[in-house]
Amino acid sequence: MKICLGVVDIPYSEAIEGAKETTHEVALMLEEEYEIYQIYLKQRAGFIDKTLAEGIKDALFATMKGLPVPKEILSGATDKIEHDFRAWLDSDSHGIPRTLAGREGIRHRFKVVEHGEPRPSFIDTGLYQQSFRVWVEGK
Repeated sequence: MKICLGVVDIPYSEAIEGAKETTHEVALMLEEEYEIYQIYLKQRAGFIDKTLAEGIKDALFATMKGLPVPKEILSGATDKIEHDFRAWLDSDSHGIPRTLAGREGIRHRFKVVEHGEPRPSFIDTGLYQQSFRVWVEGK
């Protein structure tokens, strides 16, 4: 069994007029430059292990009780991990140095680019954060 982290591939032009990148391209760039997924996996390994173990346990109990087991038995666990990753980015407690855009409070979530108070990095438009997915491959 292999746990995979990634994003749904969405064009950033939906969030930023004239942008040519996609969430997949941005995720690759951020991973290369900041190792976001690697740091998340290291810092949250205990939570991830516990969440996946609980998902497997729940599926086994359902099987023993004769209850239907969803095709994706770990979907509840992967949903929890996705939520945790998004909260982890929001918390800005990951220890990754803040980006210039984060330090300057640049926000592209509206038609007019805003500059304000410093904000957590990697959540400028919210697209990268919201497109994050976790899935399981293999048996």
